[in-house]
Amino acid sequence: MHLLLVDGYNMIHAFPEFRHLLDKSLADARAALSHALGRLAAAKKGNVEIHLFFDSKEPRDFFDAEPLVPGVEVHFPFSGETADEAILDYLRLFDNKAQVTVVTDDRNLARRAGDEGAQALSSAGLARRFAKIF
Repeated sequence: MHLLLVDGYNMIHAFPEFRHLLDKSLADARAALSHALGRLAAAKKGNVEIHLFFDSKEPRDFFDAEPLVPGVEVHFPFSGETADEAILDYLRLFDNKAQVTVVTDDRNLARRAGDEGAQALSSAGLARRFAKIF
């Protein structure tokens, strides 16, 4: 099974279909991304595990506004920790990091994930994979 660790706000800001929702509600933008990733998980039929990370001091609005999406686990870092740090902490839990892809447009996070042995993929790279599936 392959593991995707997704930098949520990078993805939201990279795609107009998610970014335009920010004008309405941050929770709506996060939920839309979560649902899109849920479609990817369903298309992969259990061969991918998706973890979506967001910086947030108040994750409550996400969980109040939107039910959990099958195939996607949403993470909000502990107080004072960034999503980037949480992604790297989570990555370090796995022995076979070659089966892990960190999706981010943050070059520093991508480099650090690569240093840990994971693959890095840009938001545009993930979008290309979406296009092949849908």
